[in-house]
Amino acid sequence: MTESSLLLFSDAPSGNPSLMVFGGEAAPYVPVDLVFSESPGENPADLVFGGVDISLPTVPDLHGTLAGTFPAMVCHGAVVYLSDTARPVVGRISNAWQKAEQTESSVKTIYQVMLASHAKSQDNWQVARPLFARGQVKLAHSLIRNRTSTTASHEEAIHVEIGRLTSFASMSPVARTTTRTSWQEARPVKTERQSAFQSMQPVARASRLSGWGDARRNLVQARDGFQDADALQVTGRSGFQKARKPPPGKAAEILPPVKPPCYVPPPGNAVDLLFASAWSNSTSLVFSCERTAPPVNTIVLPVKRTYIMLNDVQLRRVEGNYILPATTLQMQIDMDSWTWSFSTSMPASALALVEPGHAGDKVILEASVNGQKFSLLAEDIQRENVFGKSTISISGRGLSAMLADPYSPILTFKNDIERTAQQLMNDALMINGVPIGWSVDWSIDDWLVPAGVWSHQGSYMSALTTIANAAGAFIQPDPTALTLRIMPRYPVKPWEWASTTPDIELPSAAVTRESISWTDKPDYNAVYVSGATAGGILGYVKRAGSAGDKLAPMITDALITDSAPARQRGISILAETGRNASYSLSLPVLQESGIIMPGKMTRYVDSAEVMGIVKGVSISAEQSKLRQTIEVQTHG
Repeated sequence: MTESSLLLFSDAPSGNPSLMVFGGEAAPYVPVDLVFSESPGENPADLVFGGVDISLPTVPDLHGTLAGTFPAMVCHGAVVYLSDTARPVVGRISNAWQKAEQTESSVKTIYQVMLASHAKSQDNWQVARPLFARGQVKLAHSLIRNRTSTTASHEEAIHVEIGRLTSFASMSPVARTTTRTSWQEARPVKTERQSAFQSMQPVARASRLSGWGDARRNLVQARDGFQDADALQVTGRSGFQKARKPPPGKAAEILPPVKPPCYVPPPGNAVDLLFASAWSNSTSLVFSCERTAPPVNTIVLPVKRTYIMLNDVQLRRVEGNYILPATTLQMQIDMDSWTWSFSTSMPASALALVEPGHAGDKVILEASVNGQKFSLLAEDIQRENVFGKSTISISGRGLSAMLADPYSPILTFKNDIERTAQQLMNDALMINGVPIGWSVDWSIDDWLVPAGVWSHQGSYMSALTTIANAAGAFIQPDPTALTLRIMPRYPVKPWEWASTTPDIELPSAAVTRESISWTDKPDYNAVYVSGATAGGILGYVKRAGSAGDKLAPMITDALITDSAPARQRGISILAETGRNASYSLSLPVLQESGIIMPGKMTRYVDSAEVMGIVKGVSISAEQSKLRQTIEVQTHG
């Protein structure tokens, strides 16, 4: 190529690599423009400029310039400004008044005695200094209105709002003083006038206070657009926080704790199956993993010559945290009661502390007995006057009373689907599937209730007691929490009490009073327990080792749908038979035992050891004396 040339390619290189050779022999360097109208294909193409033999190393180097046109660069972005600054709401109080400008007034007449006027300032006597005014007034009769803020120095001024007659001139009222009349707004005057006959005495500044007269108290009511705010406890949560760069380090994976298995089979999986119930026609075997509770540690009350107690009994209202001056307090509960009952007395001066509010809200009290707390509901208040002594008596029940009459509505309960007994209790404590705030602590054997077997109409508590009674259980409320414990009436069969580890061992030395009563009942040793519907079963429960020939009256309950409720219900019936002794033991509320609750297995050690179960407890506190009385039932 001996001249400048322009090579135009109308197509891009093909998909396969191509070899393009330009020229033959070597020639002087001539600039050549290569213009491509399309982009290259998928594979590159070789452009070789020089001889035909492209393998020869003597191919001269050619220089070229590649020209291309690119579209204009466009940058898109978005900016978000986050000030991270809290802007609290600021309340501003606007005053309907404004600050007056201070003005020295030099208007005064000397031809008549001024009438007294109420004002907040008084002038002093001083030598007048001449003032030159820009104008004079002529002799004329006119009415003037004297509404200055100065007074004479000889008597208390009274408010004047009348016009007075003078023989000289109509004086313009002075305004723009630092005081303000309570009757009308003053008309501003910006000129000074002077009498033509003599120099007037200057009036002292209106803002000065004279020391001659006593000030009269003036009640002024100020009003704005705000009022006293009510204290509110608001939990605020900010969606932002101060950011920081992550510190250098290594992110570790946090694994949840591994729950240990409740049972580890022996080597070789040689597992022994122990069946708690006798063989039946059912072929369904249900295996469950239950973690057994640790062994019961018996509380042994020590034998002492003297028991020294520092009792602390307090009663307070939860709302407002008001300590009540209670002089007496009695509380009691037993297995047949699903709530505490209490009564207390105090001076009538504390009536306002226990009365319900205007909305009729329930009054909740908290009793503290040697550190053990109980939440109580004040329901009845009575007042009594006896020979100059006025007292009030308050009685009520525990918080679980809110689940019964008169606080609970009458509802209809039923199971449209198959549910366990524990699930039926949880369902009864709901409204349209939403819990009402109470929970159940289940401590008896659960069982399955087929669909459509159970139906009940009544309060929340009546539905719960129906389910618990079906299995021979009772309901014990938590002292302070919204929890109901479902407990067996007889956790251990009475005829096995001799080999049972008690919960509490009580010596006679700690008992201040003991009384015993005996009860003889039919000596039954067997009972039939039956369901009332097609889904029920017929269970036969008899005392082990007996002939089972003395049958108690048959028990029928719709919820007897499994062997578990039949066995538990039968045990509770047979435990009430034969000869029983009831011990009433009164003792202090010791630190070791606290308040002994129903359901506790107790061994009473006197001249002989007696094993029984606590059926009820009552507490009596008066001044510094505190006692608890437990009812212990023994068998045989």
